[in-house]
This record gives sequence, structure tokens and C-alpha cells, in this order.
Amino acid sequence: MTIKPELQEKIDLWLQYDKNPKTLKEIKDLAAAGNVEELDLLLSKQIKFGTAGLRADMRAGFSKMNDLTVLQASQGLAKYYATTKNLTVVIGHDHRYNSQSFAEMTAKAFLLNGYKVYYLNKTVGTFVHTPLVPFAINKYKAAVGVMITASHNPGKDNGYKVYHSNGCQIIPPVDADIAKSIHENLKPMDSIWDDIHGTEFFERNSIDEDEKFIDVFNEVTDCYTSKLMSALVKKDFKDMFKKEEEPQRKKTKTVPLFVYTPMHGVGKHIFDKIMGEIGLRDEVDYITAENQAYPDPAFPTAPFPNPEEKGALDVAIGLAKERGINLILSTDPDADRFSMAFKQKDGTFKQLTGDEIGYLFALYMHLTDEGDEPKGGMVTSTVSSGMLKRLCAIENRPFQEVLTGFKWIGNAAAKRALKGDNDGKIIFGYEEAIGYMFPALLFDKDGISAAVMFLQLYKYFNEDLESTLDEMFRKYGHFKQHNGYFVGTPKEQAKSFEIMRDYLKIQYVESKNKDKNFVCKFGDDFILKSFRDLTRAVQYSDEGEEVACDLPTGGGDMITFWFKTADNNNELKATLRGSGTEPKLKIYIECMSLVNNEVAETLSEALWESIKDLYIQPEVTGLHLRK
Repeated sequence: MTIKPELQEKIDLWLQYDKNPKTLKEIKDLAAAGNVEELDLLLSKQIKFGTAGLRADMRAGFSKMNDLTVLQASQGLAKYYATTKNLTVVIGHDHRYNSQSFAEMTAKAFLLNGYKVYYLNKTVGTFVHTPLVPFAINKYKAAVGVMITASHNPGKDNGYKVYHSNGCQIIPPVDADIAKSIHENLKPMDSIWDDIHGTEFFERNSIDEDEKFIDVFNEVTDCYTSKLMSALVKKDFKDMFKKEEEPQRKKTKTVPLFVYTPMHGVGKHIFDKIMGEIGLRDEVDYITAENQAYPDPAFPTAPFPNPEEKGALDVAIGLAKERGINLILSTDPDADRFSMAFKQKDGTFKQLTGDEIGYLFALYMHLTDEGDEPKGGMVTSTVSSGMLKRLCAIENRPFQEVLTGFKWIGNAAAKRALKGDNDGKIIFGYEEAIGYMFPALLFDKDGISAAVMFLQLYKYFNEDLESTLDEMFRKYGHFKQHNGYFVGTPKEQAKSFEIMRDYLKIQYVESKNKDKNFVCKFGDDFILKSFRDLTRAVQYSDEGEEVACDLPTGGGDMITFWFKTADNNNELKATLRGSGTEPKLKIYIECMSLVNNEVAETLSEALWESIKDLYIQPEVTGLHLRK
């Protein structure tokens, strides 16, 4: 097949820029074979830089993760932050294939641009969990930080995550400004490929009188551990595990407290270090799932190493059953997210949802918040449960709702902290995708600190999570979620949102304009009270009045609907949004019932069916459930 001139230009540019023998050969071989389709896939588009940085599978090509695209991103990032005059950067990496290589290429680009590099992985075989990068940014007052990780993605993927000088993930317009800088600095710098992945360059920058390449692993992990212990671990919890002689501990502690699984990731080293500070010992007070304990980029027992995935905790649950243990704690591969399961009173194990874990954290933080007035606040994303908002309203605590994504949660907490007083200070934040933040430590989600906090609340509530959740539901309302997604192309998703907007225009807006008392029925069971279309910057109140949007507008398609039942005993919320990274139309449904959990669950499922029939219309749009 003939290669078109514009594609040939891309091929020539790749062959000019890339000096990695493996990826260079991949493009050469495809060009020699005339594989136009594959070349077009790999080369025609530049990998997109957004608020999540970069993430893709590892292959040759401008659209993938490889040495060249990492260099290009690093050059642009270094040029962008050079304008701040603070030429300092923190760099870390996990255990994935090529993570060390990508981190070294990143460090080299920053060093050649005159930066001082605080490097977390100077010793070969050293891996760090993602939250150490934002923590180190705050410690060293660095301008920027880069973490090489693809978090819980499959093993074929890798990523490039960027943190701002406030220790938070970047948000608009910074992401667009960085993307522009990357685009302006795509040509590799002179000498950037010299001594590729060799040690001479780094050694030279480590020993000169103005040391630029600094190994900070031990200093940062020690500081992180110390701050976590002082800021988050309560004395009465530490007193439960006062150190005894090892033989005596083995004699008296026959059943470990919990099973821990780091999902073949990097969590075990830092987790064990902190458990040791508390007084808990692996194989004595807790056990680690052995075949998932150590970093393995192939993820052999968990091809989709996301603790949320069905079956992800099966290995740990099996071990818990075998040893008679009632609690399981898990972190995802880069240990920034946390999940858990526990043995119920009927003997079966239950994994709590991200929202349910969030409820327990929120209640624990509320009950143990020892700060002076005003009370500490809480923050969550708009697609997470409304339980947090209701708890804060009833308990007179500040509350903030933000857009989807932990970047918004972290920045909300950091912004309030920068005020320098306790007015509205955030003490806890979370998102339903098992991300939990305790700002006393850092302004990002952290699976390790979440695991430590969960152990404390587990003991605080006398190891009875079922009764604790039941009491919460009775006091704050019965909240049940029904989340999922439909798969489809951008065009198919756009068709569905067009159907939604037509429905709202005809059935709600025009009818309300004629009669403010008009009741907009939705299916057989629900009344549509109000809605918010952030993409079009349109929001209507329960009274049918157009009001200003209460969240930032623009971005991808995202519409939220608020419903009730005719008896006024049940409130429902549904958010539909297009995924920014996958071909999915995501649906988040929650029912808050004053009756019981069963009613809440039944109604949330019924609303899913009504939304599918009225808004998704698979037979019209082509959207479908994953087969």
C-alpha cells in the first residue's frame, strides 16, 4: 500500500528524532512492510497531554509512551516551569516496564535545562508509591513533580503524571499551557541522547560542587513516615500495639488482624515501614498475600490490577478464609488508591464500594476531629455519594462539591489551607473511585495513609463495620448507588446527549416556562425536579427557574439530573458524562431513601432502566453494554 506524503513526513521525523534502537526498529520494520494502517495509528497523532499528564500503551510512535514522547513532554514541561525561576523538580517512578528508563530520560531533560533534580529512585530496584512525589514537592518547595506510573492500568501501559508546586495534580489552564510548551519543544535537545540510560551523565551531576542530581529516597520516606505518624496516627491506637519481645508476640497473637495485598505493586515497602512504627509486624500481626506481595510489572494474578474490579481481591479473601482473618486491606499498584473487604456476621466476605468506605472515613473524621472551632470541612466530587454533603449539613461542617477527578479535590483543600487559618479547612476528601485524601499529610489521594486510617477506624468502631454503616443510614439516610457505563464511539455518545437535551428542552424547560407548577414525569416512577448541563452552562432549580451553574462549566459532555418519587420519601441523582480517556458513556446513579436500603437499591436500579430507555436508547444510538 502506498504511503501518503503526510504520513511519510511523520515517518521521516520519527527516524530523525528517535535514537532508541528498539522503537526505531519498530517503525523501520513497519515502513519496510508498507503497513500503512499501523503506521498511521502510531504516528499521525501526538500523544495528548492533559490534567492526567500522559498515559498510553508502550510502543513506538508519537501517539504512544516511549523514550521520545517522554523526552518531548519533559522538554516542554521544563521550559514551561523555567518561567517561575524556581528550577527544582521531584521525579519518581514505579515498577512498570520502562518506568526506570522513562524517569531517567525525564531527569536528563530537566538537568540539561539547568534544574536541580530531587530523585526518588537513584538506587536501581528502588520503587516509590505515587503520593511520595507530591509529598516531596511540598518538602523541598519544588516547582513541579513527575511520577512515572500508569496506576492500575494493565501491564502494557505506562504514564507520566505531573504535579504542580502546591503538591496537587495540575488543573486548567495549566494543562493547556504545558501542552502548548510541549508542542513548541518537540525536537530533542542536542546531546539529549548521549550516554542513553548510562550512568556517567548522572554521576557527573551528582558529584560536582553544585550538586544537581540528588538521591532523596531515604530522606523523603523517613519524613513521610514521621509526618504520617504525627499527623494521622492517634496515641490510643499506637498504645494498642506496644512492642513486645518477638517470641512473646508470636506466642500470644495466634490470628493476625488483617491480610494486606499491594496487587503486585509498590506498596509493601512503605506499608511495612509504617506498620513497624505503629508496632505491627508482617507474618505476626498481619500477613501479606504472598503471590501479590512484591512488584511485578506483569501482574500475573491480576491482569487488570484495579482493586475495584470484580475478583481483584479473591486471592486475599482466600488467604483470609484459610487463616481465619476478618479484614482485608488493599492498595492499587502505585498505592495511591485503597480498597478493603471484611467478614460479615453471616460469614461471607463483602468488599465495600468506594462510597461506603468514604462514609466510614467521614464519620470517623467527624467523631475524632479534635480541632478548635470552626469545624473542619470535607470535599468530594460531584459523582460521589451525597452522604458526605448530608452528614456535613446535619453536623454543621463546611462542605464543598467539585468536578470529577482528584485534581479538583486536592486543589480545593490546598486553596483553603493557603488561607492560613481554620476557616473552612478541609480535613477529609474522597472520590467514589477509591481515592481518599487526608490533607494533614498531603493534598492528593494516598492508599497508604488511607489503609492506616482505616485500621484506626476499624478499631474505633470495635471491628463492627456492619452496625456502624446501619447506624449511619438510620441517621443520615439510606444511600445506594447504581453506577455503570455504555460503550460507544464519540459519535454514538453525542447522539445520546442530543436525545437528553431535546427531552429537557421539550419536556422540562418549555413546559416549566408555560407553567411553573408543571410536574415533569420521568418514566413510571420518577419526577424530574431539576438538572444541570455543565457543557452548555445551563442549570435549573427545583422551582423551575434558570440559575447560575454551581460548578465550573465547559469541558466534555456532562449532565446531572435530580429526581424524586411522588411520596417525597426518596431523592435521586443521576450524572451522565463522557469519559475523557475511554470510549464510555458513564452513568452515576444514587438514591437517598428515608425508608430503608432495599427501597434505595430498588429505585436506583429502576432509574437506570428508565435512563436507558429514555436517554441512552441503544437501538437508536448504537451504545451498548460491554459484552
